[in-house]
Amino acid sequence: MTAPKRLFVLGTSHRVQGSPHFPESVDDPGYSALLNEIVSEQSIDFIFEEASGCGRTTANRLAKSLPPVRYLDIDPHPDLAHLSGIVDANGQPFPRDISPQEKVEEDARREEFWCKQIAEQDFQGGLVICGYLHTLSIIFRLRAAGFSVQFDQYIPHDKLCSHDKS
Repeated sequence: MTAPKRLFVLGTSHRVQGSPHFPESVDDPGYSALLNEIVSEQSIDFIFEEASGCGRTTANRLAKSLPPVRYLDIDPHPDLAHLSGIVDANGQPFPRDISPQEKVEEDARREEFWCKQIAEQDFQGGLVICGYLHTLSIIFRLRAAGFSVQFDQYIPHDKLCSHDKS
């Protein structure tokens, strides 16, 4: 009997993921240091990220600098999600001005898509980076799919809050 594949889920704010295309992105050296620490301590050989097609992120750059660590953006760009089967109950693309009820349905379909992509990859230890609001639900989905899952969240309030820091 083989041991289940290991995953470490890191929930965070998309603003710290390092994409130059994400609105209000912040530079956070602490995030980069944390990723390096997780990759090293958890023996990560594959990084999966909800980057939504927003371009090179901190995790993407890290994977490229640490072969043989591989990288996969598991979330399609919102304009192209329908091409991956992430559609509403009528088979139509989710609209941009989505209702809260539709958002729950869209997120469920996206997370199912993520799990499928992760399951198709060959790895021993994976890091899954996602928006912090997905943390609990993606953990449940991954465990139900047979993965061994650990998790943490990284929310650097000092970097994300707009109040005066002096």
